[in-house]
Amino acid sequence: MYLIFRFDIWGFRQEGVYIRTEYYNLRGTYNNLTGLLSHQIFKFLVEVRYIIAFYIIGDILTTWFAITYGYGYEGNSLPSAVISEYGFTGLTLLKLLVLIFLYFCYIMDKKSKKGWKLGKHSINIMGVLLVASNITVILFGHSFFSIVGVV
Repeated sequence: MYLIFRFDIWGFRQEGVYIRTEYYNLRGTYNNLTGLLSHQIFKFLVEVRYIIAFYIIGDILTTWFAITYGYGYEGNSLPSAVISEYGFTGLTLLKLLVLIFLYFCYIMDKKSKKGWKLGKHSINIMGVLLVASNITVILFGHSFFSIVGVV
């Protein structure tokens, strides 16, 4: 009696494995992932990942934190007007417009990649400086640029 019970469990597991291999098509998943990785928009997003991290997400979050908790204000006139009129949703849309503009620059710069690299690295550095400035406003009450003596 014990052998029959064990055989039934073994048969059930064998049938379950067979059913699972029918539903998962690993080769199709691999082909879809390879197609996504070769897509031009995905390549663009990989190239601007630091711009997205610092210039867009980092700047929006640190600006929101500084303004919401009373540590400072937006010093740039255009984002300040957008924040006062539309809130941080407007600032996010403004940053996304910059990202869309960068995508068009990425597409149009087919002959020389030097211009694209210079612009990309400039915005990367600007994003890091903006986040550093916002963090120094939150921690010390003064901008990074005023501490260094630029402004």
